[in-house]
Amino acid sequence: MTNFDDKTGIHYGAISYHSVMPEALDDVFNQGENQGEDEVYLYEQYGYKISNSPSLVCLFVEKSPWYTFARPCSPCAPNAGDLDNPEGLLKTYCLGPEWFEGEKSPYLVYSVADNTLVSRAASDTEG
Repeated sequence: MTNFDDKTGIHYGAISYHSVMPEALDDVFNQGENQGEDEVYLYEQYGYKISNSPSLVCLFVEKSPWYTFARPCSPCAPNAGDLDNPEGLLKTYCLGPEWFEGEKSPYLVYSVADNTLVSRAASDTEG
């Protein structure tokens, strides 16, 4: 099955470059390893495995200490969760709050290690 971690049962996440803060996106390109194909970078730090898709202008979260629930983003990335459209049913690897302005993620964030809720969605904390 594509875009799916068969060891954990968690789907890969896809998120637009424009959804994360610019400094975090810069880290993917500056600290990631150029894979030598179409300017694809692979970032593997802090429990994350993230690659980019220049054609889709997004990041693919292939491993993370965190997950959320998202809607499917087929047909562009079959079987992956769309992190720009959370609140779906797919258990999906996601980026932690530190990737977003003010450390406010657009979705709920759960720990892969013990399934605890570690961060509420920014829309849940504003008011």
